[in-house]
Amino acid sequence: LPEMPRERDALSSVDVKFPKKRRFEVVRMSMVDPLCCTKVTLPVEVEVGPDSLEERTLLVHAMQVLESRLVERMRFELGAIYSVSASVDFSFANPSSQHPLVGTSSISFTCDPSDINKLVAKVFSELETLQREGPTAQDIATRVEISQREHETSSQHNSFWIERIARAYTCRHTPT
Repeated sequence: LPEMPRERDALSSVDVKFPKKRRFEVVRMSMVDPLCCTKVTLPVEVEVGPDSLEERTLLVHAMQVLESRLVERMRFELGAIYSVSASVDFSFANPSSQHPLVGTSSISFTCDPSDINKLVAKVFSELETLQREGPTAQDIATRVEISQREHETSSQHNSFWIERIARAYTCRHTPT
């Protein structure tokens, strides 16, 4: 194996370019029952600065709030899905703290093919509402409670600590 550079600034990232306009692609496969697997992927960027770690953390929580809202709207109100997943990925980001943190936000769900346009529109509608109005006090309280419960449970397992150690090793943030 090649030796890793000692300085993160000596590493480079994979250069991923998003299309200028929305792109919609359909891949068809023969199946017993009609099912559509949908993934909406958008670029995200966190600028370099003293608040970048906080902004990254808030972005992760915002995606979790979005996921909760989409479950409420798309499953319980519309009855059109079983589950939805909303997440942020920075795995292709440049490891140097001198560059913006560039990644993707993704929303994934399965549905009946006849519902795809309605549900994708609902995803963008909820995204716009969250951007415009921000999370409600109830969204925040729920997210805090869930995060605390998840931390209490997962911190009892080795995998939690292995992930934390690995994340600290690769993290751009230098503790003060």
